[in-house]
Amino acid sequence: MLSLLSDVHFWTLKDNVSISDSDFGAFRYHDRKSHEDTIAFGGKKSYAEKRGQLWAPQNKRPLRMKDNLKELEEHLSHQRVVLCQWRDCSLLQLMFGSGLFINISVNIFTGDPASITIDKFLMGKLISDYVSDVVITKSHLICSYNDNQLTLVYFAKPTLKRSTPKSFSRLDPRTNTIDLAGPTGRRIERKLACNVSGDMIVVWWPSSHDEVYPWSPIVKDQDRANILVYGISGLKADLLCHHQSEFDLLSVSFSQVHSNVLRSVEQKVSRSGDVTVESSSYQISRGAMQRTSASSISLPTHVCCHSFSPLQDKLLLGCIDGSLVLYDESLGVTHIVKAAFIPCIVSWHPDGGVFVISNERCQFQIFDVALVTLKQQLLSKDVTPGNLLDITSYFRTQPTLRSIKWNGKAETNFYGENFSASDCFLLLLFDRGPLALLRFVGGGGLLGDIHSAGGYTVDSLVAQYLWANQVDRAISLLLTLNWDIAGSTCLSCLQRIVNHLFKLPLTPDHEVQIQTALGCFHMPVRPMCPATIDEFRAPVRDLTRRFFHLLLRYKLFEKAFRLAIDLMDRDIFMDIYFSARQTGQVEIADAAFKKAEDLDMSSYGSSTSGSCHSKCSPSSCSECSDSTSMVTDSEDQEPTDNTFEHHLKSDLEKREPGKTHNHPPLLVLPNTLVYF
Repeated sequence: MLSLLSDVHFWTLKDNVSISDSDFGAFRYHDRKSHEDTIAFGGKKSYAEKRGQLWAPQNKRPLRMKDNLKELEEHLSHQRVVLCQWRDCSLLQLMFGSGLFINISVNIFTGDPASITIDKFLMGKLISDYVSDVVITKSHLICSYNDNQLTLVYFAKPTLKRSTPKSFSRLDPRTNTIDLAGPTGRRIERKLACNVSGDMIVVWWPSSHDEVYPWSPIVKDQDRANILVYGISGLKADLLCHHQSEFDLLSVSFSQVHSNVLRSVEQKVSRSGDVTVESSSYQISRGAMQRTSASSISLPTHVCCHSFSPLQDKLLLGCIDGSLVLYDESLGVTHIVKAAFIPCIVSWHPDGGVFVISNERCQFQIFDVALVTLKQQLLSKDVTPGNLLDITSYFRTQPTLRSIKWNGKAETNFYGENFSASDCFLLLLFDRGPLALLRFVGGGGLLGDIHSAGGYTVDSLVAQYLWANQVDRAISLLLTLNWDIAGSTCLSCLQRIVNHLFKLPLTPDHEVQIQTALGCFHMPVRPMCPATIDEFRAPVRDLTRRFFHLLLRYKLFEKAFRLAIDLMDRDIFMDIYFSARQTGQVEIADAAFKKAEDLDMSSYGSSTSGSCHSKCSPSSCSECSDSTSMVTDSEDQEPTDNTFEHHLKSDLEKREPGKTHNHPPLLVLPNTLVYF
């Protein structure tokens, strides 16, 4: 059974976190002057230090880790965190309401802070002590407040991507204050989001058409809008377009794929209490927001948390009754499952294969994109994994969890370690501190990814499920993929699943699993584009032919015959003929031989017509025109009751009247869907 192994690292020196010396699944930092000399304490210390973990922070210059860690804890306990994000796989950034900015470099192999840099440049330079939101780009830092103003900080000398974090004062910062459009005289928490290129930001706040505004002699549309899009260039911010939401606005964000596409999520509650979420996409062009798509999702109750997948093709909604609703926009399907608790926070893994939900009481559940719960456990004496992870027992008082963030995939080529696989981290931010990391062992390097990068991708999870012989879970993951978006991943997963099943004895359950897996291409939920079909038809057809020969090897001639009708290859009809003759199945053998003769004659007629009249055009030659229309009609004609399959089934019914066949439905192509 697939389970995720992890340990938790608390970045604290305080005693409000209590961990047993015999617990090797949780760690915190200790003072070097600690006089504990028990055998268990010494054993755990040796265990951590020999694995490169930080046990007792030191004050050696220039890092001064111990003092900086204490100062970080002091700020966490007295100030409000307005920004918490992973800049990359190992750089964590925090910003407090006072303007204090902290960069934390994390060791990707141990989960301990390697350095803590405290930047006080912005302190005293903000127009208010209450910062609503912050966004950071390569060359800008933008702060929003409760009033209609922005603080725009432009860095004339931005830092390089892979350089160590520098103080803002070394980046030649320049500050400007921007007046926003929208209602004035009202204190509203304005949220921010920027696009991937960093040249546009959106300012938004919850509002609706039913909201009452104070009277004004001159009212512009932009003064009543609650979505404002600004173009950013240097110290300038120009209003590009604006929009007013129709319902209760839950979030607005830019697409991570297209820099000029805006995504919004709104909640609509009818008078009868029915809850619907509207997910819309807007394209920003020529100073206007044009709606390009909209989807309505019915929910059992109100939304308490939501998040888009990294590719923006799936929307996860958490409801106040504990329901999790996953809407797949590319396939147009909705899945729902019940969580073990009411989720308050949700975070997608950057690989897109899993996501984690949690509540304020430090309980966690991890699901894959098929809404299957992944079991997890800490490194401890208890070897029984569970669906729920609870770390409340490590606190002396009940903590309040505020935020969780996955880090990105580590590029281990830039490190001097002898191994390439790394772990992935889930950052835990608690109210009034401390910070903690859940380190998932091998989460950054699980095998099975087609790009050889590992991690929690769908294809690596499929490989892990098959290794644990959980074929149904692997097929469920395959069915969540879209061939038009991730065709290579779909083909890789399909080949893994089918090849795994081909190695097993053909039972009715395995037969259904093979049919379901192949059906993701032959019978997709939504029609695939012709280019995708042309690209992947040949390898999928090869797998289907292997399934045909597997049926033939197990003497399932009727199902093999129906699958051969869809493949329409002469050689496989002859395979049925010879195999059926050896076992005495005369009717099936004759029908297969007749079908092979028809295919042979059709192929011979087409080649003869093409060779005799190769120099004449079909429009000028009546014989070529007739032969072409005959071949076209034969190719486009769908199977009817006059086909050999109907003749075969009639003969079998005459031979075995009243017999009931309790076999699973056979996979066939969409134009010849027949159930046996």
